[in-house]
Amino acid sequence: MYIKKAAQSLIMFLQDDPLADCKKKAGGQAVIEGIMMRGPLGIATAVRAPDGNIIINKKNYVSWTKRFFFGNWPFVRGGLILIESLLLGLLSLEWSASIAMPDEEKAISEKKSERRRKIEMYIMMFISFAVGLGLFFLIPLFLTKLTQNYFVNTQFMQGSIMFNLIDAIIRLAFFLIYIIVISRLPEIQRVFQYHGAEHKTIFTYEEDKELKLENIRPNPIRHPRCGTSFLIFVMIVSFIVFVLIGKPDTFFLIASRILLLPVIAGISYEIIRFAGNHMDKKWVRIFIAPGIWLQHFTTREPDDKQIEVGIESLKAVIDPSYYEKVNND
Repeated sequence: MYIKKAAQSLIMFLQDDPLADCKKKAGGQAVIEGIMMRGPLGIATAVRAPDGNIIINKKNYVSWTKRFFFGNWPFVRGGLILIESLLLGLLSLEWSASIAMPDEEKAISEKKSERRRKIEMYIMMFISFAVGLGLFFLIPLFLTKLTQNYFVNTQFMQGSIMFNLIDAIIRLAFFLIYIIVISRLPEIQRVFQYHGAEHKTIFTYEEDKELKLENIRPNPIRHPRCGTSFLIFVMIVSFIVFVLIGKPDTFFLIASRILLLPVIAGISYEIIRFAGNHMDKKWVRIFIAPGIWLQHFTTREPDDKQIEVGIESLKAVIDPSYYEKVNND
């Protein structure tokens, strides 16, 4: 059960907007039968319940980048946002599942104590990190070491650049295979439809247009500030960072993959933050093209009902009066 939920949380992070504090200060991600939006006023998750109604959960929330004096330091905030996004994604995922699940499953879930829910959430968070770290960093490193042993009598794998290049290629291959495989699962394809709805809604908001279906439908389903693009830069930056540290002993190789992850996330965040604020430049659009292309696998064209969920979620997070009106009706 925990492994399955951890895998789902990794899928949700692929869709998270790591730059929710940029531009018009709104971002989000798809969850089960719904969308979570983040903004300066908090977090709102809207979910389509089995009876067809849209249920909204709104919480006031201050980002970690604003809570700590060092939280908004360049190259530090990226690591904080990486952890925070995964935690918020897990919380929203858990809540959306409790709304969207059938009544019999909901009854079982409601019997769990709050303490047990928190314990399960932290277990899932730990497993998510472990699965992501193992699948995209440690296993590729292990396979690279095996490849090095095969070429032990040649100079082919002895240099730092070639060793880390092979490691990066294997890591990227694992990442692409993972995305392609999960994108073919029917239940995940529905989540990716909500992902497309989230992007369309955000585009409309950034264009200062009214949040209604006719304005949202024409917008693209791929967004430059998507978490999928962020992770592509993590892959690229990790190669550069690992080349710089060379090829130390096995223990330090493994330690570098773990301890340098926040540094890599911090650098990647600054790159995509810059790109998100300079989309008017052609070279920037070319630079982020691989991330946009990769969203071919993590987004799907949504239907009108899914777009409606995106509208409700975004309105709730940018307009407190709207949220109060919805909850009082």
